[in-house]
Amino acid sequence: MENGANNTPKKRSVFLPCLVTGLIAFILGFVLAFSLKIASCFSLFNAVNESNNEQPSNTLKVTELPQKTPSSETTVTPTADATAEPIFEEMNLDGKLPVITDNTNPIPEIVEQLASSIVSVSNYGYSEEFKKDVEQGSGTGFVISTGGYIITNAHVVEEATKITVSLSDGEEIDAQLIGFDKSSDVALIKIDAKYAGMALALGDSDNVRIGEFVIAIGDPTGRELAGTPTFGIISAKDREINVDGRTNSYIQTDAAINPGNSGGPLLNMRGEVIGITSAKTVTASYDEFGNAIAAEGLGFAIPINTALDIANRILKDGGIERPGIGVSVSSIDETQAEYYDVPTGALIVEITKGGKGEEAGLKAGDIVTECDGEKIKDQDHFVDIVKNKVVGDEVKLKIWRDGKTLEITVEIGDLNKMSSEVVDEDFSFDFGR
Repeated sequence: MENGANNTPKKRSVFLPCLVTGLIAFILGFVLAFSLKIASCFSLFNAVNESNNEQPSNTLKVTELPQKTPSSETTVTPTADATAEPIFEEMNLDGKLPVITDNTNPIPEIVEQLASSIVSVSNYGYSEEFKKDVEQGSGTGFVISTGGYIITNAHVVEEATKITVSLSDGEEIDAQLIGFDKSSDVALIKIDAKYAGMALALGDSDNVRIGEFVIAIGDPTGRELAGTPTFGIISAKDREINVDGRTNSYIQTDAAINPGNSGGPLLNMRGEVIGITSAKTVTASYDEFGNAIAAEGLGFAIPINTALDIANRILKDGGIERPGIGVSVSSIDETQAEYYDVPTGALIVEITKGGKGEEAGLKAGDIVTECDGEKIKDQDHFVDIVKNKVVGDEVKLKIWRDGKTLEITVEIGDLNKMSSEVVDEDFSFDFGR
């Protein structure tokens, strides 16, 4: 009994240190693992936050490419062919529908069968530093003709010195720019027909229904996530939206759309293209302190019927003349006019560098009160007057600037031939003060 009593403390003296050591090791291991997890999440959060670091705006933001450095080399010239026939005699001449055997969930079969017809489009610009073309942005496109024609967004390919297409197997090939239209944000490019693969079937965007299921497929953040499908519904059709000064009719969807999705297809559950994903809004509104309130599920697609009409006109003529003077405008209504002690009309917010407006002496902050003797009600009124002119015409504007009224004559130019670069002016007109 004594021996037993004497042995018990010895056993405890060995067991307790081992237990304590084990607990300490376990706790340290847990803390380390937890720290690594937190670091990983923080790193991912930063990556997502940086990739979506957009300035608040009270207008919708096109899913724009990364900021481009103006090229010192000549950009790609559209290849007009006045004798060319339209791509299609009828809408689905070349397009093929995927074979669907599972009607309960057709999405996997649609995605698998159409993957090779949806491509990454890269925009290259000449770098003075490296003395060669470097990638300055990317987007998505899709094959609409077995002849090798691919449709995408104009903002994906504009100001490029070289355009390439990356196929689903990763091969990158050169693409030819047929032409683009900035106003509708539609562009047509072409690759060698042997690489084109199956053309996507085109649906009828006039007959889409609110609530219909849709899939968007594209490269949400670039080629590293190429071919990503997202799922949603049609939230609205014929939605009149002003995107960067251009008002067009869009299909609205809550399928996730991000910058690299630009130019990709919006598909119905038969695998038909009903739209081209083109824009999203990241700001729903502003709170009482002027802070942006984030928006979710507000994406927009160009109806395929509209895009196809534009593509056929581009194929024949190499582009479309769009009358304009190279300014972005916003409305000043009676309430704002009274509050700021300024006239009603169209406030010039931005001036295109080298555009007709800059040449005539217009400045950001000017308020257009009259155009050709007609009193301007709002931005849409002014834009409609200019759009109904012909390239080469002139408009006589009455401008309010710093309390004075000026008369300025501006020549109408072609917006598709004007740069996307804006004049860097120190201008602020805060409606929220």
